[in-house]
Amino acid sequence: MASGDKSMTVTMDFRHRRLRKALETTQLDGLITAGPDNTVYLSGAYNPIRRLILERPAIVLWPRDGSPSLIAAAVEEAFLHERSAISELSLYQGATEAAVSALVDALGKEQLLTRRLGIDLEGVSGHFYRELLQRAPDVEFEDCSGLLAEIRAVKSEDEAHALCHAAQSTDRADWMALDAFQIGWTEAELGVRLRQALIGQGAETISFLILGGGIRGVSAHASPSNAPLARGEIVRLDMGGLFNGWASDLAKTLCVGEASPRQRRVYQTLHSILDDHIARIRPGKKAGDLFNEVASDFNRAELRFGAPHVGHGIGLSVHEWPILTAGNSARIRAGMVLCLELMYVERDVERYHLEELVLVREDEAEVISRSRPAREEVPIIG
Repeated sequence: MASGDKSMTVTMDFRHRRLRKALETTQLDGLITAGPDNTVYLSGAYNPIRRLILERPAIVLWPRDGSPSLIAAAVEEAFLHERSAISELSLYQGATEAAVSALVDALGKEQLLTRRLGIDLEGVSGHFYRELLQRAPDVEFEDCSGLLAEIRAVKSEDEAHALCHAAQSTDRADWMALDAFQIGWTEAELGVRLRQALIGQGAETISFLILGGGIRGVSAHASPSNAPLARGEIVRLDMGGLFNGWASDLAKTLCVGEASPRQRRVYQTLHSILDDHIARIRPGKKAGDLFNEVASDFNRAELRFGAPHVGHGIGLSVHEWPILTAGNSARIRAGMVLCLELMYVERDVERYHLEELVLVREDEAEVISRSRPAREEVPIIG
């Protein structure tokens, strides 16, 4: 890791303490991660290209009773010496087969070829895992994808700050484009402005842009079309990007020109339900109970409820554990950073979508995504 980066050192110590505690609790003899996000989490060496070149993985091997090592393609050597918090490097030439071979050599060096090891199966390809099973037939592998998701769910102060920066940058980008909107623009034209603004606010890439007016916005993942956004249309916007590896995800509902009394009433009702949802977030609450409480709010307001969830964790990935969905017994913990969101389709002709980012503290949830004060009235554009 580059010298002098005290903040990163504190963050990596926080992550590594959580991993060591998990290994002691599970009594696993070691852990293997090869998925891009989990490897970044444990090594600190963020490289966006790894998401695109999955056949050339970087792998962390973390023995419970030894020192971790990072196995990576030789072309990354200089980068890793600068960025990685793991000093022990094992480099390979080639692709998946070479990576697995280097991993097996490292397992032998650590005397782990007959032990019980965790591996993030959700982060590796079937080809990778088959190669590993063939080359290390005496290892007892156990899927630890869920364990790693729980470790990553609680953020350090610096991680929460990075997510706050990503969210507020996205919020500013939204409003820059929306404030410039003119009647007659198409969805595609507004989409271009939104993307430009997000890059201008520091995003390294656009992860997604969901945008549609009126009935075109009802689709779960609407893409901007060449249709003009007409007066009186409800516009549903959901956009996110990556900021030095940290994800953002914010949704808004707007109205073009002037909103009808019905549209204003629906928006105000949803805004009130979201405020109540945020107020109920605190350590110890079950994810499934939060989902049920929002469903009850919708029923009391006589609004049809059909959302698959009412929020999710966020971090190096857009959707992280826990997902606030029906039946999920996972408990909210202090230090979690959650996207809380509500979705509602009115009369099958327009979709309302509100989303905010909150940091869970010891006794409340703090909204950390707003670059300007929230308004109960539906925002008007144009």
